[in-house]
Amino acid sequence: MRLLRATLLPMLLVALLTPGASAKGVKTAHEDGVDYSAYPTFDWRPGHKGHPDAPLAEGSPLDRRLRSIGEKLLRAAGFEKSVTGEPDLWITFYGMLEDIGSVGGVNFELSEHVSWIGDPGSHYAQFYQQGTLVVEVVDAASDEVLWRGWASETIKKPSQLEKKAEKVMSRILKQFPPR
Repeated sequence: MRLLRATLLPMLLVALLTPGASAKGVKTAHEDGVDYSAYPTFDWRPGHKGHPDAPLAEGSPLDRRLRSIGEKLLRAAGFEKSVTGEPDLWITFYGMLEDIGSVGGVNFELSEHVSWIGDPGSHYAQFYQQGTLVVEVVDAASDEVLWRGWASETIKKPSQLEKKAEKVMSRILKQFPPR
């Protein structure tokens, strides 16, 4: 419950209250008036990211690839990775997968409480996963989230997860710092 309160509720509130849509499905939220030039260095916030076998577990192949993409984009934006272990900004990211299903087909209401559902072959069931990646930029001194970006993708096959996560990480961080 604490994880839900600490991560999902603020994200949902920000999503509902901030119209920060940017590039292709990327949404962002940030503190106004932040001078990001006062934060020249970054590093990846250490910490546990769920089960050790999870795709984004710290040190996993996907975690390492997403960090590499992130470092390249952050350097291109003018930030340097801290060599002292005491950065100005902590960068963190986490992901969520949601199973989604839908059933459809022909359905006509003939009269109240009487429906015709059509031929059996005219119906379908579709199941897939919706993956969401969230990236947070945190002031290392105050532990305050200064910027958050997130985007979702449909994952129809498990083999798509890693490639789509890499594309989403790139799309999100291309929006930082806010312009």
